[in-house]
Amino acid sequence: LRVAILFDAAASSITTAADSLTYSHTVAAGSDLAIFCSPEFWHGTTLRTVSSITYAAVALALVTGSLQTADDGFGGDMGVANYQLAAPATGANNVVITMNLAPDVLIGGSTSWSGVHQTTMTGTAAIATGTDDLPTVNVTSATDEFVIAGVTAFALSAAVFTPGDTQTWEQFDLPTAVIGAGARQTGAASVTMNWSGALASGFAWVISGGSLKPAAAGAAAIGFGPLIAGQRNRHILYARA
Repeated sequence: LRVAILFDAAASSITTAADSLTYSHTVAAGSDLAIFCSPEFWHGTTLRTVSSITYAAVALALVTGSLQTADDGFGGDMGVANYQLAAPATGANNVVITMNLAPDVLIGGSTSWSGVHQTTMTGTAAIATGTDDLPTVNVTSATDEFVIAGVTAFALSAAVFTPGDTQTWEQFDLPTAVIGAGARQTGAASVTMNWSGALASGFAWVISGGSLKPAAAGAAAIGFGPLIAGQRNRHILYARA
């Protein structure tokens, strides 16, 4: 048996021409807690890289294979990735994203969950890039899992940039037309995560997704009931932790 994965909360923020971004995220109390953060960034020339991400001063780890970068087609570079942390502190704490150098636009979005496996938190990362108007990635998952994804793209406005899944957060920088967003969807054998809207034609997009793994349920405790007069056997009693 496995524990049901439950969405807790989301938070996001945006900054421009800065090498770090700090915002507050509140994690509710629960069991098998996890927080995931998607840094999304664009710079008009040389690609920037993520130096670190922390929550409540504890470092998140990059999900293996989740980093996707691309040339935007006009001399700039963009990127997206997923970072994770098991057993985060509860309550309101700061997410801090630090870059090696300041990008023109830096967006951070995070989600917290309960019921997530504490060692094998996610499955195989799925990443994609393209220049069409439908950022899409297919994520291998299962019915008892939950899929998350983050995207960096260019859009004509934030209002028309709508996901094909449940959008978790969105940030838009009007001067550069850079948009970053996150979405979630219940698991299946294969889950397609995509966004559609008035994307800027010919510009690149990058998307990174993964499937959250459920925690195992507690082991069953087995014992024997009292011996009742006139009966040859005792009843077996069991309860799941």
